[in-house]
Amino acid sequence: MSRLAITNALGHVVTFVRADVPPGWQPPAGCKAVPEAALPVGYKMAAALPQPVPESVKAVQFRHILICKGLSAGVDAAVEQIAMPVEREMVRNYWEYETEFARSSPRLAMLAAACRFTDAQLDDLFREASEIVP
Repeated sequence: MSRLAITNALGHVVTFVRADVPPGWQPPAGCKAVPEAALPVGYKMAAALPQPVPESVKAVQFRHILICKGLSAGVDAAVEQIAMPVEREMVRNYWEYETEFARSSPRLAMLAAACRFTDAQLDDLFREASEIVP
C-alpha cells in the first residue's frame, strides 16, 4: 500500500497517511501531502511535539513516579533543608497531606526547588505521573 508523507513548512515529515484518502481530503493547515516515493533520500522526520503539562496530578500519582525514578527518599531530606521554619512546615504539610498537586502551586515550586528539580524536570514528572493509574 502506498503512503503519503505529511510534511511541515520546513519540509520535514510529520507523519504518513494511506494514499487512498477520501476525495476532497486536505492535509492539516501549513502542511503538504507528498507521495512517499517522491521524498528525497535522507529525509528528516519532524521532532514529536511534547505532550502538554497537566495542570495537576493526584498526589499518589506524583509520589509513584518519584518512587519509580528513585527520587522519593530525597524529598523528606530536601524539605528539612528549607531554611525558613514557617516555609519548611508549610511545604512539609503540603507534601504530607495534599491530595492533588497543582503545577502552578507556590508550595510545589518550593518543594521542587528544595529537591533541586528544574522546571523542565518537574514538567516531565507531571507528564509521566499523569499516565499512572493510581
